[in-house]
Amino acid sequence: ASLLSRHPVTGSLWFPESALGAKGASEVLLAAERAALPVRFLSNLNSPPGWNCWLSPFAPGNESSPLCLAQTRGGKKILLTGDMGQRTERWFLESLHPFPTADVLKVAHHGSRKSSSLDFLHASGAKLALIGVGKRNRYGHPTAEAIARLKESGFKVRRTDVEGTVSVYGFDLLTGFTEEI
Repeated sequence: ASLLSRHPVTGSLWFPESALGAKGASEVLLAAERAALPVRFLSNLNSPPGWNCWLSPFAPGNESSPLCLAQTRGGKKILLTGDMGQRTERWFLESLHPFPTADVLKVAHHGSRKSSSLDFLHASGAKLALIGVGKRNRYGHPTAEAIARLKESGFKVRRTDVEGTVSVYGFDLLTGFTEEI
């Protein structure tokens, strides 16, 4: 809600149907209305253009985070994980056949101790991990455990707490970065 009240946002706000009862949901929707931002409801059948999204069956909160696969204009894919923990990761691994794979993984829950299981990391197919996290945050994210799992899985890790804004360009393991993602 504070982001929508402080910054101009264009396009639409995609809001998970399953989060309507979550704490703060009404404030976010009210802020979108004040900003004249159209609200679209994310479901298993309704996702932003170029995206596929799947909702978990869990009650509102971190474990209800959707899993989304977005494709860039250049054909690269990024797997977006929200704040899900290992319980939700396991549910998606058991429920989605085939499991969606990507070039880039946005690491769940800012690299918390309870996210990014080895099975999930391997199933993602990605080799580049992006961690969006504030510098010196009070939660200690990303945790040493999450970073260790990413490194053990062979990921190149990019972090906003270390690098600031992270811009990623097309990614080819053999020839390097070639096209914008």
